Amino acid sequence: MKICEKLCEEAQNVAANLARRNGIRYSSGENIYVCTRTKSLSSTSAIRECCFKAVDSWYREIENYSFETSKKLKKNQTIAHFQQMVWRDSVRLGFGIAQRRDGNIIIICRYSPRANVFRSKINAKQIMPVQTQ
Repeated sequence: MKICEKLCEEAQNVAANLARRNGIRYSSGENIYVCTRTKSLSSTSAIRECCFKAVDSWYREIENYSFETSKKLKKNQTIAHFQQMVWRDSVRLGFGIAQRRDGNIIIICRYSPRANVFRSKINAKQIMPVQTQ
């Protein structure tokens, strides 16, 4: 997956809009995370910590996913963030970060192409191994 400037611009605009309204809304092909913080967004450590929390939260949804049925293990569990993160056909990523009026930090990740638009099944072959730099 590669960073896409256009998707970063879109994600930043969404984050800034939501931050101004103290709001949250979801869209297909997008992951959103709100991090409760008291530190300023200008703190690099606060931004880094919130980004790690977001990615960890989205990926941990793997625990809710059945690879045998390609569905949630339990009805009230979430898997959409995880599916979007690992969707093989998603090859571009953009992200935006903004601080809401309530002090919380909102993180937006946009993916292209969007995942699971038609509720396709996902299997172990579609999960890319984690790479660190």
